[in-house]
Amino acid sequence: DKNRTFFYISTWVTKIFYIWAKFFIGYYLNYTRFMGRTTEEQRIEIFRMLIFASFATTISMFLHTLKFKKYMGPVLSFNIYVASYMATFYSWIALYSSGIFTSSPDLVVGTLLGLAINVGPLPKAVEDIYQLVF
Repeated sequence: DKNRTFFYISTWVTKIFYIWAKFFIGYYLNYTRFMGRTTEEQRIEIFRMLIFASFATTISMFLHTLKFKKYMGPVLSFNIYVASYMATFYSWIALYSSGIFTSSPDLVVGTLLGLAINVGPLPKAVEDIYQLVF
């Protein structure tokens, strides 16, 4: 019970991050790549971000095992995990600096609309149709 507030806030931060990541690490980067709107510098930063994201996924499994085996506590385990996915934000700062968002405002708006449809009260089929049309 002493960690309830910590884990409540951490869970919401993680949920928000993963919804954002689904649309901007997933869809947006695929849109820009498919439409040929990335420069060589941006592709390098995308690859770096994918390495960081893969690391965050891998370390999460390892940390969960350490927590389960009681080699570390839940708060320490979660804080290390948060540090691992914060490295992904470093890549987004580099991508933002490269102009990947300002050069494709139509894709940014379309991706944000898709995110809004996803978290809104509409049925899943609406998001599927939107992705097909967009």
